[in-house]
Amino acid sequence: MHHEKVHPKDRANFISRVLLWWIVDLLWRGNKNPLNQEDLDPVREDDSAARQTNRLGEIWNNEKISARQKKRKPKFWKAMIKFFTWQEHALVYFLMLFNVFGNAVFFYSVTNLMKAIGSNLEQGTHSPKEYLIFIGGMMIGSLCEVLGSQHSCLLLPMLGIKARAALVGLIYKKVRHI
Repeated sequence: MHHEKVHPKDRANFISRVLLWWIVDLLWRGNKNPLNQEDLDPVREDDSAARQTNRLGEIWNNEKISARQKKRKPKFWKAMIKFFTWQEHALVYFLMLFNVFGNAVFFYSVTNLMKAIGSNLEQGTHSPKEYLIFIGGMMIGSLCEVLGSQHSCLLLPMLGIKARAALVGLIYKKVRHI
């Protein structure tokens, strides 16, 4: 009976994806012993180097055709920008904004909590509920900041590796045909 391994992200539920819990098993294996090839999760079909190389090749060929029609030199940076999907662009921007939003909420909450404590010591005008609101804001801000930065720290290197694999594959194809 042949049992094909499934990538843990493909079988992860929503909470596991948000908290990045699907990657813990690999980290745990690597913590116990040095990782070898058998320990690694299978490569997802969408992430395979061959697929990325072919995709970048198509985008680059389209850029060369477009440049020829417009009587200009093709620009590889344009092909690289098109290489990343709009979903990837949107996710990167969303994560950065989520991180900045969390940081702003945290800073706002800390500043107002300090002001409330300071004025309460002088005048006794603030209720404990106000403190809880600011503390809740600090917690929400921290959570947003951490989730945004952790997902960015996972996503951005993966996008870089994907682009590098496609670029190296494209160069290899070019050299092979020369």
